[in-house]
Amino acid sequence: MSVDDSPMIRRLSVLAALALAGPGASLALAQGAISLDDAVARALARHPAVAAAAAAERAATARVSEARAGRLPSADVVEGWQRGNQPVYAFGSLLAQRRFLSENLALDALNHPPATNNLRLGVTVEQPLFNRATDAGVRGAASGEAMAGIARTAVAADLRLATTAAYAGVLSAIAVHMAADRALEAAVADRDRTGHRRDAGRATDADVLQFDVHVARAQARQAQAVAGERVARAHLNGLIGEPLDAPTAVMPVTAERSPASATAAPVVAPGVGGRPDVRLAAARETQARAAVDGARAAFLPQVSAQAGWEANGGSWGSRSPSWAVGVVGRLNVFRGFGDQARLSAARSDAEQRAAERRQVESAAEVEILSAQARLTAAEAADAAMASVAAQARESQRIVRERYEQGLAESVALLRAAELVYESDAAQATAAAGVLTARAELDRAQGSH
Repeated sequence: MSVDDSPMIRRLSVLAALALAGPGASLALAQGAISLDDAVARALARHPAVAAAAAAERAATARVSEARAGRLPSADVVEGWQRGNQPVYAFGSLLAQRRFLSENLALDALNHPPATNNLRLGVTVEQPLFNRATDAGVRGAASGEAMAGIARTAVAADLRLATTAAYAGVLSAIAVHMAADRALEAAVADRDRTGHRRDAGRATDADVLQFDVHVARAQARQAQAVAGERVARAHLNGLIGEPLDAPTAVMPVTAERSPASATAAPVVAPGVGGRPDVRLAAARETQARAAVDGARAAFLPQVSAQAGWEANGGSWGSRSPSWAVGVVGRLNVFRGFGDQARLSAARSDAEQRAAERRQVESAAEVEILSAQARLTAAEAADAAMASVAAQARESQRIVRERYEQGLAESVALLRAAELVYESDAAQATAAAGVLTARAELDRAQGSH
């Protein structure tokens, strides 16, 4: 069977024109119909969830830069002024200004120094040499950045599926609307036909009343179909960023049947590594292991190099410079067993994340198998309903001819009309179900 001969494709091919039916048709024609790819592209470009996920990813990237800053030197510049006669301050200020004289050693001068000014300009630089906590923090932040990117991918995948389902819902609603219009037209024709038969003495008033009820039911169904189409369009418009009441026109969808439906071979779940939820679980496990390394760093020394330069003076124009360099090592000896508890908790978190990753992978395999099975079932139902709808219309034609010849009762004609409407509606639902099921399979497999 070629693609153009597919029953679903033949049915969906009329829906582009039907999409323009009803109020606002001229505006829809002016705007032009959108394809499924267009609808998905608009949703990905306009939906607030995508913007929020992109902002979260940018924030995670900034946190990586923040964590990496711990590997770079830090520098501070301080400018200050002080005045006082506190003995230690006065003694130290005179030494720093290199203005200390022998008379400043007198006991009275040491105990009761005059008020002294000190203007100090200081520059300090510190370069970390060894700090495992910083390295662990960078790895954790990088995992957070990866998680944010994966989350954005997941949002896009969910939005693709939601938009495809909404698009299929519009196609289905249009087809149901069309079926309701046909059913109402047929009901009115059958009612008129029965009225003529009554006038000719071949039917009764009860027969006409039955068809009056049938026409009323067809009118109610048509009203429901109109409302259903309006709701379906509003749902799609909300996803693609259009006004909810916009008469968005949609194009038919052409797609080959999946190979899985062509044979009775058992479905097999492919690898799940490309799925966002599996990748997210793996990134969380990596982040948890980085936290373990960060907890271990509390038991290791921290080493950094330091350098300082300063200029002290009693006035702005006269200052004496000085400098100092050194290396500082710091090793924690005891913090009340808090570091041990933190390391134990980090290890338990890492074990939890590893178990969650395995659980997510297992669930993903089941979901793929289920999606494949649902697509196969949807395509089988679509083919079956195509045959049922054709048979129902043929049955109605035969019953109507027999009714006109007086060989069938009005009840049989009513049943045939009901069957045509129900099969047409089910046919539309089945066709949309194939489109949605295929999108669900793509989502389950992690396809983009």
